[in-house]
Amino acid sequence: VGSDGQVSSLAEKMAGQVFDGSATDYEKSILAPQDNAIKLLHELELMRSPLCFKQLIGSADAIRYSQPEDKSVISILPLPSQWGSYVTAISDQVMRAGRHYASFPISVAEETTVTSNVDFGVIRPIKDWDK
Repeated sequence: VGSDGQVSSLAEKMAGQVFDGSATDYEKSILAPQDNAIKLLHELELMRSPLCFKQLIGSADAIRYSQPEDKSVISILPLPSQWGSYVTAISDQVMRAGRHYASFPISVAEETTVTSNVDFGVIRPIKDWDK
């Protein structure tokens, strides 16, 4: 029984200890408070995981995973057309609170003579998008 009179499980206590021992002050400051240490530890793990793109939209000749087993890296290949190609990579990770930062390293193959524009955007989740 905790100091607040609530019964806590061994798993809850261990999750709290792991969180306290591994989360940085910055991570602790940006994570939303949880009433459950297991949920808090889960949020920390999600925050630390790489952004993965669950769905690719566009021509298979224009967009693909760079390595099939790693969904955090995609390749966009320019097509030799006057208008280029439009492709989208979608992630299902949800931003909850605070400020969010992402970096996207962009490289161009040396043998490519086609120039590309790359636009990034963030939107709110769309209900039933994947159905």
